[in-house]
Amino acid sequence: MTRLVHMMGTLGACAVLALVTGCASVAPAYQPSNENVRTLQALPGGKVALGEFTAKNESLNHLSIRGGAFDSQYKASYAEYLKAALRAELENSGKLDAASHIIITGELLSNSLDASIGTGHASISARIVVMRDGNKVFDKVLSGASEWESSFVGAVAIPAAQQNYAATMKKLLSNLFTDGDFRKAL
Repeated sequence: MTRLVHMMGTLGACAVLALVTGCASVAPAYQPSNENVRTLQALPGGKVALGEFTAKNESLNHLSIRGGAFDSQYKASYAEYLKAALRAELENSGKLDAASHIIITGELLSNSLDASIGTGHASISARIVVMRDGNKVFDKVLSGASEWESSFVGAVAIPAAQQNYAATMKKLLSNLFTDGDFRKAL
């Protein structure tokens, strides 16, 4: 009998914990877009290296979707997510070389994701700097934003928010790759 009571208590505690804590999810691995890869391949100039990517403040590395944590799989950092996304685009376009004298760095300035019922929103902004032989040749704040229909049902809304976050990152990078000053810097 004591064993049964103990087991029921343990199950009850687990049930309470399941109700109290939100479900955590991990941002999907960034997949480069064909459009971004083609844009990079068409750019004149050589290959680039990636330097340090940081967040303006630690809170930018923490997102949630409907009360559940939405974590970056890249060192639990959305600054590292940005770096990984840029790396994926550069690798797929043949433009990445760790030994290059052209180095791209970044600072995540804003990072938001909202999967509210009705309309979902995501926005990301970052300062991107390009150094060539130790000289700053590009320094600009770029952003990406998305809006989508967000379902009442969490099982529909949460995956949609995850997909739209990645799409927002693609938009930010597309804005970088098509920027005239960035193109000249390479």
